[in-house]
Amino acid sequence: MQSKLSLSLDYYEESLKLDKKLRLELNYKIQISIGKIYLRLGELEKSVELFTELLQNHTTTEDKKTILSYLAIIYNIRGEYSKAKQLMEQLYDAGSPFVGYDFILHQSYLGLNMLDEAEKVENIAQIKVENTKIPTNVKYLKRMIAERNYHIGNLFVAKQKFEEILDISINDKQLNWIFKSYSEIIKIQLDLFQLQPSNQTLKNELFSLINTLQQLTDDQGMIVASIETSLIGADLLISENLLEDAEIRTNKALQLAKEYDYSNLIEKTLTKLDIIKQIKYGKTGTKEQNEGIFSRIKQAATNLLRIQPTGNLKEQQVDVHGIIIIGEGGINIFDYYFDTKLSSEPSLISGLISAVSSFMGEISRGNGYLKSIGHDDMNLILEPIGELLLVCIASDETFDLRDKTRRFADKMKTLIGKENDVSARISNELINNLNNITEQVYITK
Repeated sequence: MQSKLSLSLDYYEESLKLDKKLRLELNYKIQISIGKIYLRLGELEKSVELFTELLQNHTTTEDKKTILSYLAIIYNIRGEYSKAKQLMEQLYDAGSPFVGYDFILHQSYLGLNMLDEAEKVENIAQIKVENTKIPTNVKYLKRMIAERNYHIGNLFVAKQKFEEILDISINDKQLNWIFKSYSEIIKIQLDLFQLQPSNQTLKNELFSLINTLQQLTDDQGMIVASIETSLIGADLLISENLLEDAEIRTNKALQLAKEYDYSNLIEKTLTKLDIIKQIKYGKTGTKEQNEGIFSRIKQAATNLLRIQPTGNLKEQQVDVHGIIIIGEGGINIFDYYFDTKLSSEPSLISGLISAVSSFMGEISRGNGYLKSIGHDDMNLILEPIGELLLVCIASDETFDLRDKTRRFADKMKTLIGKENDVSARISNELINNLNNITEQVYITK
């Protein structure tokens, strides 16, 4: 099965061959589109070759700016920051009003460790943002600030800025920004977890982020990103010696790679399955496989940023029945029901709590890979909060619900602090705060 990008490329290439009467300008437009598709497919050499050829021929000023910016993007991806910087400075000489162009130059400066120049670009972009108030420009500026802080090791500031971008992007439903924000946050979370590898909360947050990104790529039909995210999750599971779950994720990725005939991804998934089998049958140890595993996972997360999804977030209709917070021993700490049937039939709730409680032991040991479980005709979306477990009861599991459930957990962590024994501190104030969080996250548009 061919991907939509490959089909688009075929159509563009055929139009160049068949329509000999195309005006020269239109011909350039088609070839620029082909160059963009090569870039999105990861065919960087073909993209550079085509853009360079177009640049040498006569083009309009606007086409020239577009070509220079895309060449600079490719050089930044390849780590050739001096070349990218030279091209962007050439573009600036021709006049550059776009904050997106500021961002490309900013990446070049960071790559060359020219931090003062990078900060100057941020200041220029700040003025443009204040003058235009365009959401995309706001996101570019926040991303510049995030990436510079990440570069100098201010991980929490960088993560906060990417989460701000994520909030804006989910609100305006821009898929590319949502995907890239999650990929960047995962990369930062990996760094934080590496600094404190025994921190169970950080590990659970990392699994939660990956599970949410997996749901996003699955829901939106992002085939390559879905496969790559599955392999990142599999590596984390291998590091925890959760081999059965790693094998399930990898087999799912292999099936998808075969369906779309992605030979390089088929090879990657088969290699991963071989590693899992070697560990399972004692031919190699988890310790040996874990050497350098986080640098490999981080590189894989970085590679996700090269994927360029387009269009808006496709929303899926799903019924949310309610949420429950369960403590140790299956104690119901808090509940909020959107479906009156649940609140009026205690036997349904006791059945739900029993179903979830059987997994509480695994959750308390930090197995944050548990995404959801099926119960009758409902889906229980799980999110650990320390020793507690947040359960969202819904008709299906979607990115939107997983993202909201993760956000609820984050807000609750801030509310309760580091103390997990919430059952001993139940008060009207706490219940009111949790009611407010529920309404903010699950109801407010």
